[in-house]
Amino acid sequence: MTTKVVELFNNQLRNTSLAEDSETADQSPDSIAGALQELLMGINSKIPLMEIMMIVNTKVHPNFITAFGLQFG
Repeated sequence: MTTKVVELFNNQLRNTSLAEDSETADQSPDSIAGALQELLMGINSKIPLMEIMMIVNTKVHPNFITAFGLQFG
C-alpha cells in the first residue's frame, strides 16, 4: 500500500496547489516525498513497528497537515 501512496502522491498530488504560504508550499512536496520514501524503505526493510509509527507520526502526518492546511476539531 505504501508503494501505491507514493505513486499517487507523485502522480496526482505533488504538483497541486498546496498551502497558501508560498515558502511552506515550496518545501512541502519535497518533505512529503522524503517522508513517504523513508516510510517505504522502512517497511521494505521490516524495521520495528515503533520505528514505522515514529516516521508516520513525526514526518508523514505533520507534512501532510502543513502542505494541505488541514485543521482538526
